[in-house]
Amino acid sequence: MCSKLKSLLILVVLFCLISFLLPVGSTTSESTIALKLAEIEDVMDLAYASTLEAEQAGANVSGLLARLNLGCEYLAEANVWYRLEDYENASHSLDLCLDVIEDVNEKASVLRDEGRSRGENDFVVTIFASIGGVIAIVLVGFVVWRIFRRHYMERVLRLKPEVNVDES
Repeated sequence: MCSKLKSLLILVVLFCLISFLLPVGSTTSESTIALKLAEIEDVMDLAYASTLEAEQAGANVSGLLARLNLGCEYLAEANVWYRLEDYENASHSLDLCLDVIEDVNEKASVLRDEGRSRGENDFVVTIFASIGGVIAIVLVGFVVWRIFRRHYMERVLRLKPEVNVDES
């Protein structure tokens, strides 16, 4: 009996070791996919908001919008797989969607920062150009006034009053 107990104990230990050493399959459950869907929808909203901020900063966001549409397609595909209870494909589509959305978020923040810095640079250039324009107008006005005054004075000085000798 003792040898049977030892062999049973060895089998239990081997099964425990095998269960720890074998990789666990990537089984995804309905609840994890549902949570992941909700999280990715929130991230998608943030991606749209950051794209809008980049557009308001003056950046060209047409490429970002195309990528966002691709992310929406993956999200719709994941919803279809989730409703069909194919959680593996749903998880794969959600992973693809998350990759696209994270890429869009990064690019949108870069474009937003570039747009803001470009806007600030344009503002500084506009200020200095305006100041330079005002100075140029004042200087040109002063020069034109001096030239006009000189010509006017020469014309006035050329005019001689005619005195009639007969009237005196």
